[in-house]
Amino acid sequence: MENLAAIILAVTWYWHHREQPTFFKFVVFYLILFLGALMKGLPALVIPCIAIFPDIIRERRWRILLRPGHFLALGVGGLLYMAPFAYASLSAPSSYGESGLALVFRENIVRFVRPFDHEGAFYLYVYALPMFLLPWVPLFVGAVITQVRFFRQLDSPLRWLLSAAGLIFLFFTLSGSRRNYYILPMLPFCALLTAIYISGIPAGLSGVRFWSWKLQQLLFLIAAGILLLAPLALPFIRARTGFEAPPSFATASVLMGISALIGPWLASRWAKLRSLIPDWRGCRRWPAWPLSSWVVF
Repeated sequence: MENLAAIILAVTWYWHHREQPTFFKFVVFYLILFLGALMKGLPALVIPCIAIFPDIIRERRWRILLRPGHFLALGVGGLLYMAPFAYASLSAPSSYGESGLALVFRENIVRFVRPFDHEGAFYLYVYALPMFLLPWVPLFVGAVITQVRFFRQLDSPLRWLLSAAGLIFLFFTLSGSRRNYYILPMLPFCALLTAIYISGIPAGLSGVRFWSWKLQQLLFLIAAGILLLAPLALPFIRARTGFEAPPSFATASVLMGISALIGPWLASRWAKLRSLIPDWRGCRRWPAWPLSSWVVF
């Protein structure tokens, strides 16, 4: 979470100030990166650079990086990063032989190119990322397929967002050391891609949009059905595993299942009566889905 916070803060700062690349703006950007790296490793330094790389290249902003002010700001950030290690080295007793920088190198660089543990399969993130994106996987997959298919027709910020997400995914996949939660810094980028996809759904649904929409609805219905049927499965679970559910579990499960079905319907009726949403064909229940996901998941 420390990595994710630093990454999103740095990328947000870049986009907010990219038209005024002053020395102060550079300094704040690198302070965010290096503070994030001190909290939780070098990915907080590397991932924001990967994320903004497509915009820098496509818009030819790389020339800004050649300014003396940029290198000076980088030096300020580097000094901040090195300060704790220098202090630790100067204050450590002579009998203490560990090196903080050596550990940073081992846990970040060596682990990336020659892993000594956490050697997950190269396809690990193909299923780990959707797992973390539950319950919005159908819409996310639909967003990726649609936006990749019409990549040339997308506006510049959306092309950047899709390129940045793809490069981050590639970076973590190329690393020799893989654990499913390493991919967490991608989630905000995926959430933005999905939100843009949802906001651009037209009145008529067809193709990928239609099926992603229907699969999303089906996922919520299945989850609500599991909640309603869970009490019936408790005897079989108890017989096989010995697990004894709390007395209130069955009641709570049924109530949540009913809420997941009735709550979104009531929310959609209220939204329509209040004229808060357009009357999309097949999409009118969209505002109710966040409520349904909150109840179910």
